[in-house]
Amino acid sequence: MMKKVHIMKSKKNYYIKSVIKSLNILNLFSESRQELSLSEISKILSLGISTTYRLISTLKYKNYIEQNPQNLKYKLGYAFLNKAFLVSHNEADIIKKLMPYLENLRDFTKESVSLAVLDGRDIVYIAKTDSHELLRTNIEIGKKFPAYKTALGKVLLAHLSLKKFNRLFDKDKLVISDPCFDLNISEFKQYLEKVKEEGIAFDDEEATSGIRCIAVPIRDIDGEVSTAISISGPIIRFTLEKIDLWKRELVKVTRKISSKSV
Repeated sequence: MMKKVHIMKSKKNYYIKSVIKSLNILNLFSESRQELSLSEISKILSLGISTTYRLISTLKYKNYIEQNPQNLKYKLGYAFLNKAFLVSHNEADIIKKLMPYLENLRDFTKESVSLAVLDGRDIVYIAKTDSHELLRTNIEIGKKFPAYKTALGKVLLAHLSLKKFNRLFDKDKLVISDPCFDLNISEFKQYLEKVKEEGIAFDDEEATSGIRCIAVPIRDIDGEVSTAISISGPIIRFTLEKIDLWKRELVKVTRKISSKSV
C-alpha cells in the first residue's frame, strides 16, 4: 500500500512587481515635490522610460495621477486624494484637537514642536508647529527619518513589543550600517529599555547636524503608545541645561492630552 507523501512548499511572497512600482511612483510625491516629469520619475526609480510611461499611463487612466498641460509634468490626481481624505479624516480631526497643546508648548519653549508615528523602521511627521525664530528646525509634514536616529523614533520603538521590534530589525543581524555610525542591535535594545523606563529619548545631532531634540510618548485611553511628541531646536539655543525643564513640560502636555482622550 502506497503512502501519501506530503510535499512541503516553501512560503513565497506573492508580490506583484508592477503594483509595487506603481506605488513607488505615488510615494515620490510630497509637499516639497508636487510635480515630476517622466524622465525624473524614471531616473529616481531606476526604471526604463517605456516602463515608467506604461505605469504612469495606467495611474492616469484611473485618475490617481494627472498631467499638468502647461509643463507636462505629473502630479497626484483627485482619485488618490479622495482616498487619502477618507483614510485621514479622523486623524485630521484628532490632530486639529492636539494643535493648541503643540502651540502652547512652542510658545513656552520658543522651539518647534512635532508629532510623529512609526512607519516601519521610519518615523513620519504628522503634525508640527514651527518656532517663530529665524533659525529653527525645518520639518515637513509627511517627511520620514530612520526611527533609530531620532528622539521620536526611539520613544516609539521603545514601546514596541519584542515581536514587533524583531520583525522590523532582523534579530539575526547584529549591526545596522549607517553612513554616520554603526548601530549595534543588542546595545540598542538595552538603550530602548532605558528610554521606556525613563519615558524620554534624546537626539543629539544624530538625525540632523546642529539640531537637538527630546521626545516623550503620548498614551491613548488604553495606555498604548502609537504617537510621540518632541521639542527640537538648534544647539546654540537648545542647551543641555534645558532638558529637565522641557521634559517636565512635555510630560505635562502628554498627561493633558491623554486625560482628554483625544
